[in-house]
Amino acid sequence: MVKSQATRTLLFATANQHKLAELREMVPAHIRIVGLDAYPELPDIIEDGSTFRENAYIKAATLRTHTGLECMAEDSGLIVPALDGMPGIYSARYAGTHGDARANIAKLLTEMSQIDERSAHFHSCICRISDKGISYYEGDCHGVILREPQGSEGFGYDPVFRGLGYDDSFACMTQAAKNAISHRSISLAALLADLQD
Repeated sequence: MVKSQATRTLLFATANQHKLAELREMVPAHIRIVGLDAYPELPDIIEDGSTFRENAYIKAATLRTHTGLECMAEDSGLIVPALDGMPGIYSARYAGTHGDARANIAKLLTEMSQIDERSAHFHSCICRISDKGISYYEGDCHGVILREPQGSEGFGYDPVFRGLGYDDSFACMTQAAKNAISHRSISLAALLADLQD
C-alpha cells in the first residue's frame, strides 16, 4: 500500500485571487496554498522596491515577520524592450489604478501603436524565506504584444500577449495550456523542486 504524502501548507503573500487560483492549479495535490486573505489583520504591504526581487522579498518578509512561518511571495510583470522595459514592476498599476487590467492594456496598446518591434516577455520572481534563509526562483516567458486584445480567459495582459511558437494569446488558452509554458510555472517548478531536496 502506497502511503499518501502529508499535506504541506505554503503561505503565499498575495491577495490576488487570480494568481492564487493559478498557483493552486500548478502545485501537487498534497500542497495547500494559503494567501493573504487568511491574515486580514496584516497591515498593507507597500511594494516600494525597484526590482521584482526586492518587491517579492518585501512581501515575503512581511508575512514571515507576522507569522514566523515559512513564507513565499511572487512579483511578476510584463517587460517590453521597445518601451525601455516598461511596464515592468509597475505592470499591475501601469495606467494608475492597481489591478485595472483594461486600462493597463489600453495604455500599453496606445504607447505601442506606432511601434513595429513588439517583442516582450513576462517575468516571475518568487522569494522564499524559511529557517534556512532566503531563496529566489525566477522564470520568463517570451512572446509578442498583439495589436488588439484577443480572447476572454486569463487575467492582466493575457489578451494582448502571445507566446513564441503559438497562434493565440494567453487569453485564448486553457488554464492548463497556459500553465505549461508561463513564467510563473517556471519559477514555481524551481521552487517545488527545491522543496523536494
